[in-house]
Amino acid sequence: MHGSSDGSLDRGDKHQAACSRCADLRTWTRRHDFGAGTSQPALAADDTGGYVLAYEKDPANHIALRHYPSLAALLTGNAARTFEAPRTLSRCAEGTPDITSVHGERVELTGHYRADCDTDRQLRAVLRDFTTWQATPDHRLDRALLAWGTGGNIGDRSRIELKGESLVLIEAQRRRGDFGSWRTYAYDPASGRAGQVAIRTPGGSRAFANPSAGLVTDPEGRPALLVSLFVPKEESAPGESGELIYWRELAN
Repeated sequence: MHGSSDGSLDRGDKHQAACSRCADLRTWTRRHDFGAGTSQPALAADDTGGYVLAYEKDPANHIALRHYPSLAALLTGNAARTFEAPRTLSRCAEGTPDITSVHGERVELTGHYRADCDTDRQLRAVLRDFTTWQATPDHRLDRALLAWGTGGNIGDRSRIELKGESLVLIEAQRRRGDFGSWRTYAYDPASGRAGQVAIRTPGGSRAFANPSAGLVTDPEGRPALLVSLFVPKEESAPGESGELIYWRELAN
C-alpha cells in the first residue's frame, strides 16, 4: 500500500486494485475499484494537487498508469489521462510498479520484468508526458539481492525516505517455486548494499512478501511509518497468513 491515511491503496487483492480510506489505520473502507485484472498499485502525489497511480494489469501482464487531477477524482475513479506501458524488457511480464518521483510531466518508477520469461528481475522506468516510456534493467539492485543467495524471483519493492535518506524494502525468493522462502530485504541505493529485515510476528511467521511503506499521520495525530506485508500460508504461524499491517511512531 502506498499513500496516506486520507487516500490509500490496498495492495492485498491480486486480481483487482482498490482505493480505500481509513481513519484508524485498522478499519478500511473500499471507495473505488480499478477494474478486473488490476493489482499491485502504487500512488504518488504530483506537484499540482493531483495523483499518479501505477499498477500491474492483465491480460498481457504489463504496467499501466492513470493521472487524477484531485483526491475527489481519485476516490471516484475519474482519471484525466491513462497510459498502457509496452513490454520492452520481457515478452512475458512486467509489473509491481513503485513510483519514486513525479515532477511536472515526468514520472519515475521501478518495477520487475520476467527475465528470459523465467525469473523476475528489477527495472527502472521513466514516463514522459504520459506518452513516452523508457525502461532499463536495474542490475545493481539485482546484484545486491543475489549476494544473499536468492535463487528465485526478485519482485515487489517500496522506496521510502527517512531523515533525508532513501531506503528500499524489497522481496526476494530464496528458492524458485517455494512461497515459504520469500524474505524482505532493505536496500541502500547510496551504497548498493542490502540486508535482510528481521520481521517478528506474535506467532513467529517466517515468510514475508510484497513489502510496502509510507509516511502517515497515526490515529493520535503523530507522524508514523506505516508498513504492510503479505504473509504466505507457507511458513506462516497459525492464523497469521494474509495481510500484515503495522506502524511505528517517528520522533519529530
